[in-house]
Amino acid sequence: MSRVVPSSTQKSAAEKMITAVGRIKGCDAELVERSSGTKSRWTVSIVCDPENWRGLAEKLLTTHEVDYCSLITGIHWPDGPEEKKWEVVYHFLRTGIKNPPEK
Repeated sequence: MSRVVPSSTQKSAAEKMITAVGRIKGCDAELVERSSGTKSRWTVSIVCDPENWRGLAEKLLTTHEVDYCSLITGIHWPDGPEEKKWEVVYHFLRTGIKNPPEK
């Protein structure tokens, strides 16, 4: 039978990831709470300079077990500033969570 990862465990894991990502040059991370109306879940939003992307991706995989990219979105901002004409958004998940702690 599957179990739900408790919100407190999600938040703790997200906070650890934010601390680690904050040490990578050119990367900033923040904790974001998402709610479906009945349950909250904690996510991490990361902004990373293009030249530091590979290091970030390797850290997410090896240290934080982020192992699945569910979606990649490209956003074009034709009227935006020169440094932000394009934005790429990656949606990652950790699929290997087994036996999460009880509430």
